[in-house]
Amino acid sequence: MVDRLLTEGEPEETDADELRRQIQNLEQDLEDARAATKRAREQSAGAVRALTNLRKMLEQPYRAMRAVFGELEAAGIASPASPESPGQGNPKWESWKKRMPGKTAEFIDLLLTHEWMTAAQLKAAAHCSSDTVYQTIYKLNTAGLIRKDGGRFSLKDL
Repeated sequence: MVDRLLTEGEPEETDADELRRQIQNLEQDLEDARAATKRAREQSAGAVRALTNLRKMLEQPYRAMRAVFGELEAAGIASPASPESPGQGNPKWESWKKRMPGKTAEFIDLLLTHEWMTAAQLKAAAHCSSDTVYQTIYKLNTAGLIRKDGGRFSLKDL
């Protein structure tokens, strides 16, 4: 091998050299992963501290409210039933929701519950895009189910 080095100049890369390079790369990757893990643990600890502080702040009002509701229950005062919208459970609306499933049915429920809503309110309540709101309103309008007053929408009386 020494003769070859003298005659050819540069030594050939051996398998050992390649393995050393791979080991160095893996050691660097491991070090990077350890640093990332340390940062994640520090962030997690910060979140736990924040949530612990929030719990401390809310614990006293929570206990007070539990006591108040316990007294109300002891006095025989029941929780009021949630008011049902006039159209909720209406077989005609149930039929429309079956014919127009998905977001359209969801919008029918929202409008039955809230009566009048803007496009922004529908977007927020249905967790969808503005395009979806306007496409769904268009479907409801095409079916003759919706009325508009300014920027607000409501279902027509069936």
